[in-house]
Amino acid sequence: MIKNIGIENGERILTDGKRTIKFEKHDQGYQIWELKGNTYYRCGIVNADEETENEDLWNMATDDLY
Repeated sequence: MIKNIGIENGERILTDGKRTIKFEKHDQGYQIWELKGNTYYRCGIVNADEETENEDLWNMATDDLY
């Protein structure tokens, strides 16, 4: 189950209990930042809007991570 653990300045922070991913609003979607240790590392971009459900956003991001 995906949990939203924070919203800050248009960013969403989601976790599945094992991974934590921050979605930072970008031109036509979100930049994806994955938490590793105490630092977020940029790992991709997804095209989605603010109406996209957390689970859908998570699935798009984890399918596209590089």
